[in-house]
Amino acid sequence: MPVAGTACPPGDQISIAVNIPTASSCGNGNYAQATVTITNNSGATVSNTQLHLFLDASDATYASEPYGLSAGLSIPAPNVLDPAYPFVPNAIFLQGADVFLPITSIPPGTSTFFVDINIGSTTTNLFAQIDSIHTAINASGQSNLASDATGVTALTVPVISNFNCPGSIASGGNIVITGISVSGAASRTWSTTTVASLAGTGTVAAPTLTYTPTPIDVANGFVAISLTALSASGCDATETCQVEITNVQYDYGDAPVVYDLNINYQPPAAASTLFAGVNLGVLAPGTEVLANNSVMADGDGNEEDALLFNPWTDPWPPIGSTYVLPTRATNSSSQQAYLHAYVDWDADGDFLDVGESSLNTVVIPPLAGFAVHSMQFTVPPSVNTASLFYIRIRLSVDSAAVMVPYMAAPRGETEDYVWASVGPLPVEMLGFSGHAEGNAVRLEWTTATETGSDHFEVERSRDMLTFDPIASMPAAGYSQATTDYDLLDDEAPVGIDYYRLKQVDLNGEARYHGPIAVSLGAADGIWLQHMDGRSVFVHGLEDTDDLQVIDMAGRTIPIGLTARNVIDLSTRPDGVYLVRVIRQGIVVADLRWVEGR
Repeated sequence: MPVAGTACPPGDQISIAVNIPTASSCGNGNYAQATVTITNNSGATVSNTQLHLFLDASDATYASEPYGLSAGLSIPAPNVLDPAYPFVPNAIFLQGADVFLPITSIPPGTSTFFVDINIGSTTTNLFAQIDSIHTAINASGQSNLASDATGVTALTVPVISNFNCPGSIASGGNIVITGISVSGAASRTWSTTTVASLAGTGTVAAPTLTYTPTPIDVANGFVAISLTALSASGCDATETCQVEITNVQYDYGDAPVVYDLNINYQPPAAASTLFAGVNLGVLAPGTEVLANNSVMADGDGNEEDALLFNPWTDPWPPIGSTYVLPTRATNSSSQQAYLHAYVDWDADGDFLDVGESSLNTVVIPPLAGFAVHSMQFTVPPSVNTASLFYIRIRLSVDSAAVMVPYMAAPRGETEDYVWASVGPLPVEMLGFSGHAEGNAVRLEWTTATETGSDHFEVERSRDMLTFDPIASMPAAGYSQATTDYDLLDDEAPVGIDYYRLKQVDLNGEARYHGPIAVSLGAADGIWLQHMDGRSVFVHGLEDTDDLQVIDMAGRTIPIGLTARNVIDLSTRPDGVYLVRVIRQGIVVADLRWVEGR
């Protein structure tokens, strides 16, 4: 006796049964698996019969061909590689109602196969029968007509009508959606590309939405909006539209277009939407319709000031070393900003290889103003010093956006630079530092080796924008030993003074080191002095003072003290550090130290 349907007449040897375990479904687009079982009690293999399948819901279809056939059961498969598939012999996929398939052989005993069904909008059942059976096996020439005991009950699915969105809005505007009607729903939810759930307004039957695009929506230049209606039985319906956002103002990177998948506009070219108070360097970016790509990455003009120079001409750093890129940024806004950098070390036209993304992302607090930040890299073995390669720097209020070297980033700036080093400098610089000494500033620097060096020039600035030369000093020329230099600036203004060191070789080639900051008039005469190796001597400490060392990411790092007032930085990478002196629980001095550059 099959699960449902008619019984086999007495003496018939072949019968069929259908089982569908799914009890209910939300209808079209939902699937159920049917198991068809054929029993052959004749004791012999029966050949050349015909399988008759029938779906009783008008909009139900077969969602697969028969599959999982038992050993010995043979139903010829269609040619799914035929361009005309599924409209080929022996195919039932996407068909409904009656289908007929040849059965080449039915082995003795019990055989099974499976077929998937796309449930219709009403109760759906699968009927099955085997025809063309020899009358010596089944007297009528047919098996019983079998079906599942109940079929699959179709549940109520909500219907969303009159769902219409505006085709576009101008940047700064809102998206308003009204006039929708929903039936068969117990609740509804709105969502967008960047917001997972929105309550919206109106009722379940007549929902409305007023949506203000997020900064990342604006940066993307579009937003997708979805309305999902959910019935009491758990069935849902969803409608989606996309709204373009026009008049978006972008600042683009200007490296060669290969760095942006050979497209110079949004998307996918690296771009940032503008936001007052959040910019690289000091100068705010202007707007661009397209990226001004160029080999020298200088299409943005004077606003490109995150680095002091373009081209960037630092000497090639050694493989495996820590390289620090001194990056300038401003955040005078009320939002937190994030800074990240990229270097195409292997010059292959992208920033996607291992080691090409900076080790750190600098978090810049609201209203932090202007600062120089150390972006850190470990130089990979693949560094290509035979040709130009490029630097990309991204600043945004979105922490995730700066972690992608292309595409849009909201509220910030994107800048590109070409790295065009002439190779290792004649001077290998170990350190450049400064401290207050009475009413003057003492500057000190040390070289490890010098080959063809001519002289050093010291420059001073009050705003990090304009540097004026204050002194010149002859270099050693040729030296394989450590050489120490110092200079007393007795005309330094009181307050924060910025210094940079210009090293010039005999051929006129020049490189800058720094800038460093020195506070003239530091609390209680506390100042820093470079020692042998990578040690810092802290002058002016009292017996109960505590020391902290803070990196440019704002993290307090463990330090080794070779004496109570000597900090050991031998295990720390090159970079900028803040030495903090705490006296009886009160911070009495914050002193900036540049290690290794």
